[in-house]
Amino acid sequence: MTDLYRVTVAELLEAADRIQAWARAGLDPAATLSNDLLARDESGAHWLYDPHARRWHRHTAAGWQRASHPSTDPLEAPASPALLSDRQTADALAAFDPSVNPVALSTAKGPTPSAAEGPALSKAEGATPHEGISHAIAGLRDAYAQGRLSSDDATEIAARMALLDRQGCFWMPGFWSGEWHRFHAGDWREAEPPAIDTLVRLDEGPRLCDNCGAQLDSGLICPACGEAVPPTVVSLQPPGAPLPPEQADRVLMGVAAYMIVGLGTIPEPATAEWDPPTDRPQKSTPESIPCPACGHANPLASRFCNACGQPLAPPSASIPPPPQPQSTRCAHCGVPLAPEQAFCSQCGQAVPSADQASPPRFCPSCGELAESDQAFCAHCGHSLRSS
Repeated sequence: MTDLYRVTVAELLEAADRIQAWARAGLDPAATLSNDLLARDESGAHWLYDPHARRWHRHTAAGWQRASHPSTDPLEAPASPALLSDRQTADALAAFDPSVNPVALSTAKGPTPSAAEGPALSKAEGATPHEGISHAIAGLRDAYAQGRLSSDDATEIAARMALLDRQGCFWMPGFWSGEWHRFHAGDWREAEPPAIDTLVRLDEGPRLCDNCGAQLDSGLICPACGEAVPPTVVSLQPPGAPLPPEQADRVLMGVAAYMIVGLGTIPEPATAEWDPPTDRPQKSTPESIPCPACGHANPLASRFCNACGQPLAPPSASIPPPPQPQSTRCAHCGVPLAPEQAFCSQCGQAVPSADQASPPRFCPSCGELAESDQAFCAHCGHSLRSS
């Protein structure tokens, strides 16, 4: 599943500025242009911003259409160097990472459960497991909505917060709804939250190896014989009481099954699957030539930037120039004439026939071909009145 971030329209526009700056510096922005700053709004509609043409496009049933800008903010977009170059997520991630900021949910005294053993974040010391996990999931939800965590980060952290009961079943509130779910038959299903006296946790504290009798201070592998040593299953109420062997074995079997099919999953995905359109907006004829130095939009005929005077590159050769209409103008008043007109509809002057047409005109300064009614050369600006 594609890792997504919540981003604002302003952040997308800033990313476009970075891409332009990288292009002017001769850097290869291919890593950011692969998705053309593609995003999705809350309705599921996809938007594309062309960083070079400075245009928004929205995908509809008819394909990509020009649009002003997204009406909702924020949007969801895949991570890219241009989009995330100024974003700081490490601190936010550490705040939710049990290995960095461990807080035991259980009121039982003893070692804090590891990420694989049980929940780790709580609202405050002494909170019930249900309150602690619900508060932690709400914090993750807010962090994702504010763009401080990606969808993958939020999912990974939330998946560590499942409660475990005496039947070996895992429990967790939904990421968005907050409704409790139970992992059963390979899937999360909505259910009433478990009673606190049915909850257990796995304790990897000091215990004896069943194979050789050596004592383990922690971990799951005996350092003496190399055999696996399962953790001790203890209850939350009463705190820390070991379960009988038969009940403990049932819990461990449920944990083993969950590790195969359920580990890393959560009841409700942090975001919908990313499935953008595979096509892209059709490239249109450029309306201007951007200056590679300052970005100013210049008319297509320009050879130098109107703003800073730097030389301009011609439009891309891969984009054909717009077709020129095959029409003439009245030599007297300049009104456009249709090919079949014999007289001007504006001033009544006779229109020369094809064999009477005036010979082509060329600029005496640069040799550029000029129209018969042109007063100045479009290439060098030389006056054509006397030519």
